[in-house]
Amino acid sequence: MNKSGFGLVEVMLAVVIAGISFCGIYVMSIQSLRILRMAQNEAQSLQVAQHELEKIRSSSWSAILAMGSSYSISASNNPALSQLAGYSAKVEINSFPPAGTNNNMRTVTVYVSWWDPAGLRITNSMTSLVARKGMLK
Repeated sequence: MNKSGFGLVEVMLAVVIAGISFCGIYVMSIQSLRILRMAQNEAQSLQVAQHELEKIRSSSWSAILAMGSSYSISASNNPALSQLAGYSAKVEINSFPPAGTNNNMRTVTVYVSWWDPAGLRITNSMTSLVARKGMLK
């Protein structure tokens, strides 16, 4: 007997295989979009931290001392923050070395936190030393 074409079983099997393949592609696409969003948030938070550090580095020593030991960053001071969901950001300025014997250097740490799409709280920090006369001796 000569068969031409495909039977119902073959067609159903092909549909199931195609469906599984498309589901895999869909899941991979969703996962890559989630990873891309996480990377974008990570880059955004580092940009916020870098901006704050550069702002402090360009300040005079008396202005740095007047900032106190800690302050919060808002989206009005740094518009890039508004792109992070549920953000919070702060700057800590401490003596360096920690014993406080040197009044010419400070450790500046910027913390940026946000909620990722999976509902996890993520925090990035960036630390730099700031000297009274910069790199000059």
